[in-house]
Amino acid sequence: MPARAPFPLPDNVDLEAAACLSNYQVAYHLIHTAGRVVEGGTAVIDSAAGGLGSALVELARIAGMRVIAIAGGADKVEALKKFGAERAIDHTREDPVARVAEITAGKGADLIFDGVGGKDFAQKFPMVGVFGMIVSYGRLQGPPDENLVANLGGTYFEASPAVRFFTMHTMDDKPWLRAESMNYLIEKLREGALRPLISQRLHLSEARKAHELLETRQVIGKILLKP
Repeated sequence: MPARAPFPLPDNVDLEAAACLSNYQVAYHLIHTAGRVVEGGTAVIDSAAGGLGSALVELARIAGMRVIAIAGGADKVEALKKFGAERAIDHTREDPVARVAEITAGKGADLIFDGVGGKDFAQKFPMVGVFGMIVSYGRLQGPPDENLVANLGGTYFEASPAVRFFTMHTMDDKPWLRAESMNYLIEKLREGALRPLISQRLHLSEARKAHELLETRQVIGKILLKP
């Protein structure tokens, strides 16, 4: 591996927690590089019960933002509340747009993270507040509608929203940015400020089971495969 890739861990850092740092590195740059922190503002995190989503929940909270997490299922919603989300919305039983408006008293969110894309991406615009930002980092349902802006009309433009499309590959030739995030995260682990949400620990021979759990959406947080 390249010399810049490994990072030393302090003696008191748990290796299982350190194994989650790949998700946390992406989450750090979604919040601090692609997004913009609004102290005391509101961050809406979609798909919040996964490894990356839960990392966003924890890091947004540490950055001083109120967190509204969106996930599917009562068990995931309850887990996210215990993990630090101020509010959690079950999209299988509630309308996220209406709930975000209710929770923010109609003001909308300052920062929204979307890893789904597709037709659901348009739902993020009614959630965004004045000068708020939507950060798109995934396309599980495909790219957003190419006519999205035209179809939105003028209603949501009144908030002057910003949209950023983000990929970590933008930093492939910027190792100092990756190092900045890793050093920050390792220090937070050392302090005990980060406690990654680990769903299950499976033996490497159970890799197939791990994939089945992911595909059936039974995972809350991260799955670790251990040799």
